[in-house]
Amino acid sequence: MKVYAVKPASEMFSDETCNMSLFFEGHNILEPKTDIEIIEDSVFDIDDKNIQCYLTPEHTHGCMIIKIGNMLFSGDTILNNIKIPANLPASSKEQLIKSLDFIDRNFDDIIIYSGH
Repeated sequence: MKVYAVKPASEMFSDETCNMSLFFEGHNILEPKTDIEIIEDSVFDIDDKNIQCYLTPEHTHGCMIIKIGNMLFSGDTILNNIKIPANLPASSKEQLIKSLDFIDRNFDDIIIYSGH
């Protein structure tokens, strides 16, 4: 299986504090970096699916949304349909506003699957 991620997320995979495995005694996980780095407006074809990825840093620097057909997977950009940033060091209310505006301007007639 190939791992697709934006560079900031990839860098967090191999940090036991960022990937939170530090909190599981004796189970620190140091994952490999990504196989394929996603950049702004990346498009991939996997099998017969066209997958469009857009960077939406807010919750963390590695947040993105993924569009497949009429479905939009918002990850942590929209949490349980709540449009407020989580209280994390990398969270940014200003960036959240920009990311939500991007979604509102660019995606009509779409089903949004939020994070969590």
